[in-house]
Parts: sequence; structure tokens; C-alpha cells
Amino acid sequence: GCCLAAARALQNLSKYRPGCKQMLDAGCIPPLASALDIPGLIATAATSALCSLCTSKRALQELANDTACTSLVAAAAKPKHLTPRGQKHALKLLQRLVKGPGFCRSAVQQQLAALGLQLV
Repeated sequence: GCCLAAARALQNLSKYRPGCKQMLDAGCIPPLASALDIPGLIATAATSALCSLCTSKRALQELANDTACTSLVAAAAKPKHLTPRGQKHALKLLQRLVKGPGFCRSAVQQQLAALGLQLV
């Protein structure tokens, strides 16, 4: 109950530019990454929030530097861990990371390779 409400609130806040900056300044990437480990609606809401937040180089680097990268790849690779919409957001976010700054790209590619996966 509470986890879902918190994840949904962050998801909604992340859709507004001033909210994104405040969330990043408050260090929201690690908690959202932790929420990726809870299957279903919570992981989906966290993925949506991360997808909205990670449009800047700073946010992508934060995501790649954190265990969030590992959690994101793991969530995207598990069948039914995310809803179809969450799966779509996870793939969009992974594509951004792969196209992102050097460190982001290598971090995600290593995680995908560890699971025998690659983005096409």
C-alpha cells in the first residue's frame, strides 16, 4: 500500500520539470532503483518515474553509477516483473543509457551481456 502510493507520487511528480530537479537534488535515484525490485505496479511506477527523470546527462550518470542499472536490467529481463507499460519504459530507459555518455553506455552493455542480452 504505502510503497505503491509513494512510487505513484514520485511517478506523478517526475512528469513536471521543476519536480524533476527537486527529486534529483533530493537523491531520488537510489530509492526508485530499490523499488524496481518489488514486482508489479511498484516496479512499473518506479520505472516510469526513472524514465521521466532520466532525460538529462546528470540523471543518466546517476542511474548508471548506482545499482539502479543492475536493478533496471534485471527487472526488464524478468517476465511479468513489470506491466507491459513498465516494460516499454524500461526498454526506453535502457536505450537512453546505451546512447548516453561513455560510462552509462558501458555500464548498461556490461549488465546486458551478463544476462546474455543486447538491445537492438
